[in-house]
Amino acid sequence: MGIREFLKDYFLNPMADRTGYNIYNTLVYGIIALVLVYIIFLALRKRIKIDENFFLYTLPFVVLGSTMRVLVDGNDAGFATFYPYTPLTTSPGIFFTIAFITLLSLFIGMKTSMKKYFYIGLALAFLHIALLFPLFKNYLFFIEIILLATLFTVPAILKFKSIMPACAVFVHSLDGSATFLTLDVFNKSLGGGYFEQHVFANSLNSIFGSFLPFLIVKIVFAYSAVLLISKEKMKKDEKAYLLLIITILGLAPGLRDSLRILCGV
Repeated sequence: MGIREFLKDYFLNPMADRTGYNIYNTLVYGIIALVLVYIIFLALRKRIKIDENFFLYTLPFVVLGSTMRVLVDGNDAGFATFYPYTPLTTSPGIFFTIAFITLLSLFIGMKTSMKKYFYIGLALAFLHIALLFPLFKNYLFFIEIILLATLFTVPAILKFKSIMPACAVFVHSLDGSATFLTLDVFNKSLGGGYFEQHVFANSLNSIFGSFLPFLIVKIVFAYSAVLLISKEKMKKDEKAYLLLIITILGLAPGLRDSLRILCGV
C-alpha cells in the first residue's frame, strides 16, 4: 500500500464515509494535539495567568464545540439546523475551528479584559444551546446520564474540595456514562441507531461485550490523573493547564454524546 492509498483509506475515507476513527488516525491526531497543546501552553504562560479563573473562562468554548457538532449531527439527520457537514465542522477539523475561535477570543481578552474572553465564550455557547433547544426531547435519558456521572463524582468533590479536579472527574464520568447508557441501555429505546466511533471503546466492547468497562476505565483514568497531578511537584499554572486539558478531553465528547441523546440525533 502506497502513501496515497494509506492516507485515503485511514484518514480521508473515514471522514467522507463518517465511519469514525481507526488506530492510525487516532494516533496521528493524538500526537498533533499533544504538540499543539504544549506549544499553546508555552505561548500563554508568559502572557496570562493560568489558574482556576482561566480554567472556568475556557469551558464555554468547549461547550461551543460540542453544541456546534450536535447541530451538524442534527442537520445530517434531516433536521433543519445551522451547520452543514463539512471538514471544518466535523472531526478533526472542528477542533481547529474551535481552537481558532478560542484563541481569537483570548487575544481580545488579553488586549482588554479576561472577563471579556469569558463573556464571548458564554454568549456563543448559549447561542448554540438556543439553536439546539427546539430539538430537545429525551429529557429522562439525559437526566439519567447526568445523575450517573454525578454519582461517580461525589468522592472527588469530598476529597479535593476544588472545582478543577472535581470537574475533570465529572466530565470523564459524563463521557463514560453517556457511552455506556446509550449503547448498552438506551439504544433499543432510541431505535438502535447509535454506535461508538472511537477505537479504544470499541476494543473494550469487543472483548467484554459491553461498554461498562469503558465507563470504569474513564473513571479510573480521571481519578488517577487528578491524584497524580495533585501530588506532583509542579507549578500551579502547570497543574491548572493539565487539569484543563484533561477536562476538555472528557467534556467535548461527553457533552456532545449527552446532547445527541437529549436531541435524538
